[in-house]
Amino acid sequence: MVHHRKANGTQTPKTFKLTTVTLEPGQSTEVRRAHSFREITTRRYHPGAHAVALQVNGVLTEAVAFEVVGREAVAAGEPRARTA
Repeated sequence: MVHHRKANGTQTPKTFKLTTVTLEPGQSTEVRRAHSFREITTRRYHPGAHAVALQVNGVLTEAVAFEVVGREAVAAGEPRARTA
């Protein structure tokens, strides 16, 4: 679940389904996913605090915050995103 920052500064969660997998007791799996922050017609990304959390079997993990910087900061050589 990605908690996107809105124009008014609040965050709104958006769920992105990764995969469905059935594991036997004691089994584990590794899941990786990249998420693009490229502007699209249906979503605009605002600079500032965002967060990401995992949801497994309906249970959310603690969200991890990160900051998205604006184009001006990127042009000045700052990193595109950094963890809070």
